[in-house]
Amino acid sequence: MRAQSPFGLSVLEWWFMPHIQSSFLFFLTQTHRSSFLLLLSLNMYRMLTIFPLLFYLSTHSNMSETKEADYKAQGNEAYKAKNYELAIEHYSKAIAAAPQSDTAALCLCNRAICHGVLKDWVQSADDAQRCVGIKPDWVKGYQRLGIALRKQGKHFEAVQALEKGTKANPDSADLKKTLDDAKAKLAKQLSGGTSGMESSSRGSFGKDAQKAMESIKEDFLQQQRRQRQLKSQVKKMLSLTFV
Repeated sequence: MRAQSPFGLSVLEWWFMPHIQSSFLFFLTQTHRSSFLLLLSLNMYRMLTIFPLLFYLSTHSNMSETKEADYKAQGNEAYKAKNYELAIEHYSKAIAAAPQSDTAALCLCNRAICHGVLKDWVQSADDAQRCVGIKPDWVKGYQRLGIALRKQGKHFEAVQALEKGTKANPDSADLKKTLDDAKAKLAKQLSGGTSGMESSSRGSFGKDAQKAMESIKEDFLQQQRRQRQLKSQVKKMLSLTFV
């Protein structure tokens, strides 16, 4: 969006209009000497107006940043007071002030948490998705997205989102743990250990999704087997030590 002057003109239009008019009046002075006074007045007007204009633009450019920070701070205070509805309201104002900023991404993540506390998992997932859309490397955004999808029984989508997050953040132990939990929930779903909304979602996937879920289930079962083997080895070592 181009910067605007108080009267709706762009900065370039505001600045160059007197130049254009000056050139025209200069042409008139060749035949009408009395126009010289108008030329002089117009140049003085230009010098007198440019400084207030620059001041206006500088203060106006910082206005949205100030509002954004203020609304975010108010949202944080409301969240600490456990007034989640009010926190959502303040975070929404901060997001609207600068929708694509880093602060907006943080507020989206915080708002997703508030929606989660209020059990609105659909809106929580939507906010988390928007958060990682602005900041693709934001670990907490992917965590909130994974949790919100899991709470809706969408375990396969949760695994997909978290795997995307681990690719962007391969060193995040917290994100890896959230992914492992999501895979465990998915494996339990596939083994028939869940019912209701979760089990009803099994038939909604295509063949490729089913294959991917089966692969995840097999990975999970292999991890369980490795853990049992490791425990068995540890027990043997301990028994040899105390003989």
